Amino acid sequence: MAESEEVLIQQARDAVSQCNWVVGECAAKWTARYAKGRTDADFGQMVGLSGDQIFQRRRVWERFGSVYTNFEGLKWSFFYVALTWDDAEDCLTWAREGDATVAEMRAWRRAQRGEDLF
Repeated sequence: MAESEEVLIQQARDAVSQCNWVVGECAAKWTARYAKGRTDADFGQMVGLSGDQIFQRRRVWERFGSVYTNFEGLKWSFFYVALTWDDAEDCLTWAREGDATVAEMRAWRRAQRGEDLF
């Protein structure tokens, strides 16, 4: 059974300070089921975040929601940085295996592409 709009909004409110993944999942479900012309800003207003914050979390969830558990140990910020990368999963795998920081993952990706690191 699908969650009601109120349940999704409350789950997102509860998760705002705890888990960007939950907020993103709730935002994606709300958009698909209940938005009816409303925006991320509207959802954000209901849960206490800006429209941009909801947009970021929703996009990251839509891209990585089905695989992020494969990258145990990586924080949400890694996925946000890799959101538009065509080689995101390779970069995330490298970061997880090397216990890398976000900055190190970015530098590794640039090096793999032959870009100047300075």
